[in-house]
Amino acid sequence: MKHILLQHAKSEAPKECCGVIASQNGIPFEVIPMHNIHPEPMYNYTADPVDQLRAFNEMSDRGWNLWAIYHSHIDTPAIPSPSDLNLARYQGILYIIVSLLTLDVRAFQIEAGDYKEVWLGLH
Repeated sequence: MKHILLQHAKSEAPKECCGVIASQNGIPFEVIPMHNIHPEPMYNYTADPVDQLRAFNEMSDRGWNLWAIYHSHIDTPAIPSPSDLNLARYQGILYIIVSLLTLDVRAFQIEAGDYKEVWLGLH
Protein backbone atom coordinates (compact mmCIF):
# COMPACT_ATOMS: atom_id res chain seq x y z
CA MET A 1 0.00 0.00 0.00
CA LYS A 2 2.89 2.37 0.75
CA HIS A 3 4.11 1.91 -2.83
CA ILE A 4 0.65 2.80 -4.23
CA LEU A 5 0.45 5.96 -2.12
CA LEU A 6 3.97 7.07 -3.08
CA GLN A 7 3.24 6.36 -6.74
CA HIS A 8 0.07 8.47 -6.61
CA ALA A 9 1.95 11.33 -4.91
CA LYS A 10 4.74 11.23 -7.51
CA SER A 11 2.28 11.15 -10.41
CA GLU A 12 0.49 14.29 -9.18
CA ALA A 13 3.59 16.33 -8.28
CA PRO A 14 4.03 19.25 -8.10
CA LYS A 15 0.42 19.21 -6.87
CA GLU A 16 -0.56 17.47 -3.65
CA CYS A 17 -2.43 14.24 -4.25
CA CYS A 18 -5.42 13.12 -2.21
CA GLY A 19 -7.74 10.17 -1.79
CA VAL A 20 -9.22 7.69 0.64
CA ILE A 21 -8.52 4.15 1.74
CA ALA A 22 -11.40 1.72 2.21
CA SER A 23 -11.46 -1.16 4.66
CA GLN A 24 -13.55 -4.21 5.32
CA ASN A 25 -13.70 -5.78 8.78
CA GLY A 26 -11.10 -3.23 9.90
CA ILE A 27 -8.56 -4.31 7.28
CA PRO A 28 -7.49 -1.64 4.76
CA PHE A 29 -7.34 -2.91 1.21
CA GLU A 30 -8.50 -0.42 -1.42
CA VAL A 31 -6.84 2.91 -2.29
CA ILE A 32 -9.25 5.26 -4.05
CA PRO A 33 -7.43 8.25 -5.59
CA MET A 34 -9.22 11.56 -6.10
CA HIS A 35 -8.46 14.72 -8.03
CA ASN A 36 -7.15 17.70 -6.09
CA ILE A 37 -9.19 20.75 -7.14
CA HIS A 38 -7.78 23.25 -4.62
CA PRO A 39 -6.88 26.58 -6.29
CA GLU A 40 -3.41 26.36 -4.67
CA PRO A 41 -2.74 22.63 -5.07
CA MET A 42 1.00 22.76 -4.39
CA TYR A 43 0.41 23.29 -0.66
CA ASN A 44 -3.25 22.40 -0.13
CA TYR A 45 -5.78 19.84 -1.19
CA THR A 46 -9.51 19.66 -1.75
CA ALA A 47 -10.88 16.40 -3.07
CA ASP A 48 -13.16 16.77 -6.07
CA PRO A 49 -16.77 16.44 -4.82
CA VAL A 50 -17.65 14.21 -7.78
CA ASP A 51 -14.78 11.87 -6.86
CA GLN A 52 -15.86 11.93 -3.22
CA LEU A 53 -19.44 11.01 -4.07
CA ARG A 54 -18.27 8.20 -6.37
CA ALA A 55 -15.90 6.83 -3.69
CA PHE A 56 -18.44 6.97 -0.86
CA ASN A 57 -21.16 5.42 -3.04
CA GLU A 58 -18.78 2.61 -4.04
CA MET A 59 -17.82 1.99 -0.41
CA SER A 60 -21.46 1.95 0.64
CA ASP A 61 -22.51 -0.36 -2.21
CA ARG A 62 -19.75 -2.83 -1.38
CA GLY A 63 -20.11 -2.72 2.39
CA TRP A 64 -16.71 -1.08 2.82
CA ASN A 65 -15.80 1.49 5.46
CA LEU A 66 -13.74 4.64 5.33
CA TRP A 67 -10.43 3.72 6.97
CA ALA A 68 -8.23 6.71 6.08
CA ILE A 69 -7.96 9.96 4.18
CA TYR A 70 -4.57 10.57 2.59
CA HIS A 71 -2.75 13.39 0.88
CA SER A 72 0.81 14.31 0.02
CA HIS A 73 3.27 16.97 1.03
CA ILE A 74 5.57 17.94 -1.82
CA ASP A 75 8.50 19.53 0.00
CA THR A 76 7.78 19.10 3.70
CA PRO A 77 7.91 16.09 6.03
CA ALA A 78 4.95 13.78 6.61
CA ILE A 79 3.69 15.70 9.65
CA PRO A 80 0.28 17.41 9.84
CA SER A 81 0.41 21.09 8.95
CA PRO A 82 -1.82 23.63 10.71
CA SER A 83 -4.23 23.50 7.77
CA ASP A 84 -4.25 19.66 7.93
CA LEU A 85 -5.26 19.90 11.60
CA ASN A 86 -8.00 22.43 10.82
CA LEU A 87 -9.43 20.34 7.97
CA ALA A 88 -9.61 17.06 9.90
CA ARG A 89 -13.34 16.50 10.39
CA TYR A 90 -13.77 12.75 10.69
CA GLN A 91 -13.19 11.06 14.02
CA GLY A 92 -12.22 7.42 14.24
CA ILE A 93 -10.32 7.31 10.95
CA LEU A 94 -6.68 7.81 10.11
CA TYR A 95 -5.13 10.70 8.26
CA ILE A 96 -2.17 9.57 6.18
CA ILE A 97 0.47 11.93 4.84
CA VAL A 98 2.84 10.99 2.04
CA SER A 99 6.02 13.10 1.93
CA LEU A 100 7.84 13.38 -1.36
CA LEU A 101 10.65 15.18 0.48
CA THR A 102 11.48 12.14 2.64
CA LEU A 103 9.60 9.43 0.67
CA ASP A 104 7.84 8.63 3.91
CA VAL A 105 4.24 7.58 4.65
CA ARG A 106 2.94 8.29 8.14
CA ALA A 107 -0.49 7.98 9.76
CA PHE A 108 -2.13 10.10 12.42
CA GLN A 109 -5.22 10.27 14.56
CA ILE A 110 -6.33 13.89 14.54
CA GLU A 111 -8.86 15.25 17.00
CA ALA A 112 -9.56 18.74 18.31
CA GLY A 113 -6.62 20.26 16.48
CA ASP A 114 -4.08 17.84 17.95
CA TYR A 115 -2.50 14.73 16.50
CA LYS A 116 -0.97 11.44 17.57
CA GLU A 117 1.09 9.26 15.24
CA VAL A 118 -0.07 5.71 14.61
CA TRP A 119 2.42 3.12 13.40
CA LEU A 120 1.10 1.23 10.39
CA GLY A 121 3.99 -0.91 9.25
CA LEU A 122 3.02 -0.34 5.61
CA HIS A 123 5.01 -2.22 3.02
